[in-house]
Amino acid sequence: MRKADTASGIAVSAVALFFGIMALRMPWYDSEWGISAAPGLVPLTLSSCLLLCGLFLIIRARVGVTHYEKMEAMASATSTHDCDDSAETPQASSEGRALTETQRVLLTVGLSLAYVLLLGRIPYAVATALYIFVFISVFQGKNYLKAAIISVISSAVVWFAFARIFFVFLP
Repeated sequence: MRKADTASGIAVSAVALFFGIMALRMPWYDSEWGISAAPGLVPLTLSSCLLLCGLFLIIRARVGVTHYEKMEAMASATSTHDCDDSAETPQASSEGRALTETQRVLLTVGLSLAYVLLLGRIPYAVATALYIFVFISVFQGKNYLKAAIISVISSAVVWFAFARIFFVFLP
């Protein structure tokens, strides 16, 4: 897990640096509104956040021993059978069933596809709140009130940031 997080952190950081450099190459002072209306502002902001996430993964892989001990303990507690392939170690879902990594990936892809199909058919904030709510409910457990609160707040913050701060039209 630590090696995977290190590799993922390096890959995420590299992508973030690439997009950050590309954002800095965009025109910054051509607009009469100055830097706040520069086309590279949003990509630079997002790539900076992505770079922070990548660095967090790398740092946690280096010094976060307790995190990985908890992950190993959780994986061994939810494991229903011995399996030589650690990538297919089952982990519990909200229903208490053990899901392998492949099943979790397929479930994530399915939920994301459903979200994409909802976009444009219902308002963005509603589709996003539903997606986050279902995702948390499926993978984290049965605390539906907490999932609802997180999903509504997250959806509202994302909508507000893009629609009102960055003036990006959302579907």
